[in-house]
Amino acid sequence: MIDTDRTATITAVIDSLADAWARGDADAYGAHFTEDATYVTFVGTCYQGRQDIADSHRALFAKFLKGTKLAHEVLDLRFLGSDAAVLTTRATRSRGSTRRS
Repeated sequence: MIDTDRTATITAVIDSLADAWARGDADAYGAHFTEDATYVTFVGTCYQGRQDIADSHRALFAKFLKGTKLAHEVLDLRFLGSDAAVLTTRATRSRGSTRRS
């Protein structure tokens, strides 16, 4: 049975993350992560903690990722209990409009 309320809550977080990316708002992007988060990029770069994630994205949004948008697709969502889940997504970045599935 699909837990639509919890699924919608998690999807809203991912949508908010993509909105922060589209605005180039590194602080809002980083705010989605915990103080002890580990963030690994598609090329294997590893960032540790909310501040490191925000700082790295601030630099990226200022240059390399400036004006890009993030589109995402939920591949799998598994709830591990009442307060934890594992979410697997596929994301692409682009300039201009994006479509999410």
